[in-house]
Amino acid sequence: MINIDTRLLDKVDENEAWLLLQLARRINGKEKLCWPSNKTLCKDTDWNIDKVQRVKKALMEKGLLEIIQRPETSNIYKITTPYLSIYIKAEDFEFEELPPTVKDGTPPLLFSGTPSPVKSGSKVLTNEVLTNEQLVDLVECFNTNRMKYGYLGKSKLTPLRSKAIRARAKESNTTVSEIKKMIEFKAQDLKGKNFSGTPAEKYFDLDTLFRPSLFQKYIEQSQAQPAKDWTETRTQDSEDFNAPLGNISW
Repeated sequence: MINIDTRLLDKVDENEAWLLLQLARRINGKEKLCWPSNKTLCKDTDWNIDKVQRVKKALMEKGLLEIIQRPETSNIYKITTPYLSIYIKAEDFEFEELPPTVKDGTPPLLFSGTPSPVKSGSKVLTNEVLTNEQLVDLVECFNTNRMKYGYLGKSKLTPLRSKAIRARAKESNTTVSEIKKMIEFKAQDLKGKNFSGTPAEKYFDLDTLFRPSLFQKYIEQSQAQPAKDWTETRTQDSEDFNAPLGNISW
């Protein structure tokens, strides 16, 4: 379901609003990302390619849309206005039941927020039990990186995967930020490689990343990499776009 704040209508004309709505129908959760081809956008809007490009450029100039160009595949679109969002469907996620948090057995509320982290020296450790909100965040990070590096499909959060992710985080005292860094490191590391003729990207899945025999090794590999600036320069969607472009932070 698309949620539109009426204040958006003061910022766009009818064509810009129509294209934003078509993009919003395809965005991926709270990251507000989608990746339809120009052919798909022409079909969705019932416009020709010139009009699609012209309206995209207008939205970019107004700061309502960011575009990241990918070689040999569709662009990534990020809706940047806070006045348009979608509701995440509950059926997209499955959670295992968390253990009671108080003596009377009252279960914790879903998405109740992140408890204060436990500190050990200067390192902030992952909570003993990751919250459902943190699990959703990690899976969305995983799916965003699949899309970013051109992998097909996405993964859902199942009770078995929830249990595996929580177990690995607890065993290793790894921060959520370190897990996210590992996910992006492996997405980039496997891209374009193959093992005995099998594309290595086939092994970029949640079950492999959080396998007990591999998780710690992947964490150590990602930590051994030099510090990386996670900011990418936006690129033009077309050679016809001459508007100045800034940076987009992931």
